Amino acid sequence: MFFMWAFPLMFYLNTVVGGYIFPLDFDQTLLQSADENLDNRLELGAKVGKNFLTGMFLNSFLFGSILYIASYYIINQYRGFLLHYIYKKWTVKKQIISSISTFIFNCKTI
Repeated sequence: MFFMWAFPLMFYLNTVVGGYIFPLDFDQTLLQSADENLDNRLELGAKVGKNFLTGMFLNSFLFGSILYIASYYIINQYRGFLLHYIYKKWTVKKQIISSISTFIFNCKTI
């Protein structure tokens, strides 16, 4: 459900960022002739599509880099605490370990 409201926002953001790289000049004549001529419609669609794809790649790189740096920092900052928590709190029962090892041994024999 999150992406249903975020899709128009992201589409607009991609188009705006792409518009900074390849500015669109929306002439009234181009918009009026796009109603009449198929070639002008295709040209206008290609321009908007080029802006969208350029913005999509730039936004993906930018937000992906930000997300990577933030997660890298958090993992490095709290690694010791997380490993200690996992070691103390997450106990694995002996029966589960023996079941898994039996399953792996049976898969190897097949």
